[in-house]
Amino acid sequence: LKNLLVKKYGIKFKFDIPKSLAAAWIQLDKSGDGKLTVSECSESLRMIGFRGNIRGIFKELGCDKYGVLELKNLDENAPAEYEAMMAAAAETQAAREAAAAKQMNRDE
Repeated sequence: LKNLLVKKYGIKFKFDIPKSLAAAWIQLDKSGDGKLTVSECSESLRMIGFRGNIRGIFKELGCDKYGVLELKNLDENAPAEYEAMMAAAAETQAAREAAAAKQMNRDE
């Protein structure tokens, strides 16, 4: 599963984390809370071709008693990468919004 996620969602950011598990997590974590539930993840995994037992995978990877999986269960270094990517994405979005506002002010 880990290899499939990295292969499918690997993204290269400015700080050069190629084929990152954190990038895959961003795509799968639709709620953005840093945790995955079986139901949140199932549809995305099926769409990329994973045909295994998702509930079984979650259990093997150490999900909690509520069926929630955290990124640290897959890779202990990935949460730091995830936070860095989210910060970079927020920075990029803020820069885009500032550029759009500047352009709108010129157009007035």
